[in-house]
Amino acid sequence: KTEMGGDYVNAITIAGVTVYSPYDADEMKTLTSFFNQPDGEGTEQNSTISVLTYNLEYKRDDAWEGRNPANAVQIILDVNPDVVGLQEDTEDWNDYLAVLENKGYANIAGNRKYNKWTNKFGNGWAFNDIYYKTEKFELVKSGCGSFKDLAEDYVIEGYEETDMSIDSQGDAEGWFSDEDIGRTYSYVVLKDKATGEVILFVNTHLHYGDGTSSTDEKCADDHVLREYQSRLLAAWMADMADEYP
Repeated sequence: KTEMGGDYVNAITIAGVTVYSPYDADEMKTLTSFFNQPDGEGTEQNSTISVLTYNLEYKRDDAWEGRNPANAVQIILDVNPDVVGLQEDTEDWNDYLAVLENKGYANIAGNRKYNKWTNKFGNGWAFNDIYYKTEKFELVKSGCGSFKDLAEDYVIEGYEETDMSIDSQGDAEGWFSDEDIGRTYSYVVLKDKATGEVILFVNTHLHYGDGTSSTDEKCADDHVLREYQSRLLAAWMADMADEYP
């Protein structure tokens, strides 16, 4: 956010602009470092691809300007990215986001698979959808998964005792799923029609607050869980990179 308020109390500078985040500079550095490639790797690029990630913060008429439905979709169109990853988009956003499909984007319906009432994935009521330009890309593959499933597949040293139970997103006391799904991620594999280059784009919303330490000043277990989820996803992406470099 561009203004301080609520959980957004840490001033950080991104691309020369000061914004406010729930994470301080050290936490931001830690989170982003999980996905940075070592020097010298991934430097050869056959094409330029623009991406946008946008947390819509549900549909709230009293939301700050950038997330108000009247403005959010226009912001996406103005930025004009090749690929968009949304967080916290809900069914209330469907009519607004349909504009993107009229402007040349295709929708990958994110983590909607397991919602037994709407045949959508769950993750509470937010879907983490992905949109991509059909003029630029051919869809190769898409899918979604949960961090709790990744924890079954990968051992992350130093995080063996992480409390995954505090990630209750997706259960909503049984309304959305027969099981406690927890936070999820969605992905697409896209082929550039002009160059033949294949990319993997992953979209997620990490655990945030509301854990067992939510009344503690630093919510230490919430921070650890976010780091653990980031490392799990990085491990999965490394495996995917063997197939889609």
